[in-house]
Amino acid sequence: MQQRRTEAISRIQTAASSPGASLEFYLQALDNTKYLDKHQEFLDWKQKNQDVIRHPSYQNATQLQLRYLLIALQRSEQHDAYAQVNETLGYLNSLLSLHFLEDPFVPPPPLKGNKPQPCPSDKVINEASEVMRQSLSSYPVVEWLQIKDLLPDKDFNGSAGEYFDILEKNVKVPLKQRKDPRLPGIWDLQISSAMAQSNSSADMQKSVVFKSRGLPELLFGKCTDLEEIGQPNRAVQELMGLIRAFPENPSVPLWIESTKRLITSRQVSPPKSTNSGLNSTCSTNTAVPDR
Repeated sequence: MQQRRTEAISRIQTAASSPGASLEFYLQALDNTKYLDKHQEFLDWKQKNQDVIRHPSYQNATQLQLRYLLIALQRSEQHDAYAQVNETLGYLNSLLSLHFLEDPFVPPPPLKGNKPQPCPSDKVINEASEVMRQSLSSYPVVEWLQIKDLLPDKDFNGSAGEYFDILEKNVKVPLKQRKDPRLPGIWDLQISSAMAQSNSSADMQKSVVFKSRGLPELLFGKCTDLEEIGQPNRAVQELMGLIRAFPENPSVPLWIESTKRLITSRQVSPPKSTNSGLNSTCSTNTAVPDR
């Protein structure tokens, strides 16, 4: 098993060296799995989808899949989820910077007699998004190399494109288990990424719903984890900031009860003045950017 793992890692590392090399490896895997014994159909598919294959986002998707697969294959008892936190965060930053948190590009209706507008190079086509939604276990490269049994089943999200699920399962869970002080910063990353995602959506309703519901829920989650990792004073401060920032939210009674519980059960000193500014994500200075 270890030999198979080592050989697979070596081949994938080489293929993941560039988007172009990753694409060729992905196409080779497709030819040897989905189109096995159907090579002409594979050639016909490639010819039909030339524009898709050439698009930067499609090639980026194949490289990202391989990068995430490498993280999976390099997981071990010694190199567990906690040890991989920084590597995973680097991968998630690539997902964000390459626009995979945004909705796939939808061209505007063309004028009569004109062709549809092609997808800009800095946007993501739907086919690339579909590649990223695949689970690693069903990924052509995994099937081709026969390495499904080498994939981790603990503290590891099974799809390379699920940014927030990866952040939760591969990063926040192991940090919380260790009561790692980096955890609040990961919450801040999640909040800013979710905010950017909602603001980039063409659906204005998504942005409205996030600002009124999703954002307060995330901020409360951060406050809860502050208590869990042994920072009750900061949790109280941020809870009070959350209450002031969203006084009409239906969860305010829960937030108030949580604040009271923390103050009484942990002998937490309440802030000297409820009107004082808080230098935290939950303060009344929390800004929600508009589109």
